[in-house]
Order: sequence, then structure tokens, then C-alpha cells
Amino acid sequence: MSLRASPRAPVRQVLAADADVDPVDALQLSSDHFPDADEVGTTSSPEELRLTSERHSIRGNLIHSLVQLPQNATSSCPIEGWPLVVWLHGLFECGSTLEDLSKVKHVAGHLPALVLTTPELRQCVVLSPQCPPRAWWDGDVVAQVISEVIDDLALYYNVRVDPWRIYLAGCSMGGYAVYSILSKHPELFAAAVPICGALDPWSSPMLATTLAAWSAEHAQVEAVAEEALAAAKAVPLWAFHGYLDPVVTASSAQRAVDALTEAGSEVARISVFPLAGHQAWKPALTGNTGAELFAWLFAQRNDRFEVTSAASPLRRSRGSSAAEGEACLLM
Repeated sequence: MSLRASPRAPVRQVLAADADVDPVDALQLSSDHFPDADEVGTTSSPEELRLTSERHSIRGNLIHSLVQLPQNATSSCPIEGWPLVVWLHGLFECGSTLEDLSKVKHVAGHLPALVLTTPELRQCVVLSPQCPPRAWWDGDVVAQVISEVIDDLALYYNVRVDPWRIYLAGCSMGGYAVYSILSKHPELFAAAVPICGALDPWSSPMLATTLAAWSAEHAQVEAVAEEALAAAKAVPLWAFHGYLDPVVTASSAQRAVDALTEAGSEVARISVFPLAGHQAWKPALTGNTGAELFAWLFAQRNDRFEVTSAASPLRRSRGSSAAEGEACLLM
């Protein structure tokens, strides 16, 4: 079995002081740019898996993932499978153990924390991998982990994912990762939602300070080239940003969307909240805007998805459900 599930550990409250916070150190902890300690919730989801990838890693560290499932995910599974939303977190939620997945799940306003209160999210699978500390999202590895989770949900849990309805979203470091993954694997996703992200993390003085501190240990984080992003021009994309964001400027996010438009995209747009700072995920994912976003998101279908070569991270194949004539995704 390529993914192993851990015994469910008690959910504990995760405070900012608990986190492995290397990025910007004291500046991060003393600012309102990142998740607040008193905004961490403790409500647990009724159905979830905590999984560890045994085949893929970032900087030599295993990738743990939180998988939140619809109720009765097996018995009520649609014929075509469940939609899948992949959520990529920011620097503040990195971790190295299964227990650290609580950081991913309980930040107020982040997508995993909204599953219980958002009807649309209760009708899909939500996959939230966790990046190891002092590391940056690797787009190729994330694509492979997505494939691995989809594969094993079908094989070992009898939960199928609709390959034509896989959605990618992320905030801050995860917002940068959305653009990076789209530039390499645009064919995999029905739509994408980058929040407070851009193409070049080195253009942010705050992030550059953190990345420079890693240079002695890790390979340099690369920016996404505008010409590479052109590969994703057919992917519907809705970006969100705070006009007052001091970490990732709104103009850098606008440049990313402009690059798609200049490449010929007619399905990329950006919404900028005039009074929001870095925590643009709050107004983007909740309230009237959140309702409009989720209605738009789940209306998208990936008509570009098709059987591709074995080199693709995902390919349509026949797996454990072949006897019933059902399609699943295998690596």
C-alpha cells in the first residue's frame, strides 16, 4: 500500500507558538499578516484520513496529507466520482509529523477549516498536503502526491474521484504553488484559485529574507516564468488578493493574471479587496464572495483531460473498480 493511514490522534489546539515558524521569525509572529493564534479552531471533521506518502518527498522529507471526505463517501459516491479540491497552505502551516496536520486543518478562513460550514465542500473530497518545514512547494511532487492519493482512495477506500473535476487552490506560498503547478501540469485541473500568490517569491522582501536563509541548505526556489505560465491559458482561474498586502503585493498578483491574458486566456480574472491585507483568504472563501466562488468553481469541468502518456502524473486507467466498469486514476 503506497499510502498509510495513521490511527486517528486526538485533535489538539495549535497555537502560533507551537508552529515550526522559520519564515520571518519574530516579524511574522508580531504581525497580522499571517494566521492569528486565537483563530485556531478545534472542531473535527466527521470523516477524514491522515495519510503519509511513501513514494514522494520534498527535500528528503515525507509528505503528509489531510483528506476530508463527504459523509458516506463510498455508499453515496456519484457514478462519475467525487469532485476533488486540492488546498495548498502557506509558510505558516508547514510541518513534519501527522500531528502537524492540525496546523493545516484549523486555521480560520482556510479552506480545510470551512468544510463543516460550507455545503459545497461537504460534497467533494478535500486534499490538503503539508509542506515540510524550511521547504517550498515542489509542483512536480505535489502533482505526484495528488495522483497517489487518488489512486489509493480508489484502491483501498473505495472512494472515487472524478478526473474531470479536480480543482487547485492555495494561499500565500500555496498561491505561488498554484501558478507553478499550472505551468507544468495544466491539463490536470478544471479550475484554479490562487489567493495572495504571484509568480516570483524573490520579489517579496519578506519572503526573500526567508528564502535567503535557506540557501545554504536547499536549492534555490525558482520563480515561474511568464512564458511558462502560458501553458495554463485554457484553465479557468480566479485569483484573489488584498490591496494592502505587505507580503505579496497586489501588483505582482495582477502581473500573473496579465501574463495569462496576454498569452490568450479568456478565463483568467482577479478580484482585489481594497481593505484587505495578506489574509485575503478570509473574504475570498467566506460570505457572499465565497458563495459566488464555490458556485463558479464547481461549475467548471476539465474537458481537456484525456488519456495521456505514462509520463503524466495522472492518467486515466482501469483500477480496482474495473469489474464494475468504473474509471479511476492510477499512477
